[in-house]
Amino acid sequence: LLRRAGRRFGAQEVVARARCVVAEAEIALVLREISASPRALLRAMATLDAHGDRANANHSRVLALRRSLLLGRLEEASRIRAELQLGPEAPPALLATAELASAELAVRALEIDQATAALTRAQAAAQRAGIGALLAEIEGARATLARPAAR
Repeated sequence: LLRRAGRRFGAQEVVARARCVVAEAEIALVLREISASPRALLRAMATLDAHGDRANANHSRVLALRRSLLLGRLEEASRIRAELQLGPEAPPALLATAELASAELAVRALEIDQATAALTRAQAAAQRAGIGALLAEIEGARATLARPAAR
């Protein structure tokens, strides 16, 4: 449905088409359909950046970051995280999701203090967003991080 909607936008509506690509990528990520090439998402990200749609460009970066983490591509995830520029004006849910991904990246690099700090920032942003499921996911990550690794 989104792909069809994206194709219906005219040549002048490149931003709308790019937003459809980002929405498709988000659905694919949620469904764990991550085998497709990320090229369309990268093109959409570049289009959104070029047209000043910073919020959706950053959203696409967070999706790319999460995809890289799911695939175990930690260097790629680190590069994407470094490119991500989220200020306090960013939507709180996006900030929380980005910080949750940053925490996962830090855990995989065994940087526990950084992971803890990222989870603290994620929780604060999730509380501002008021999304219970996101808060629960962050609490779960905090509990996992607090558990002993070995006995």
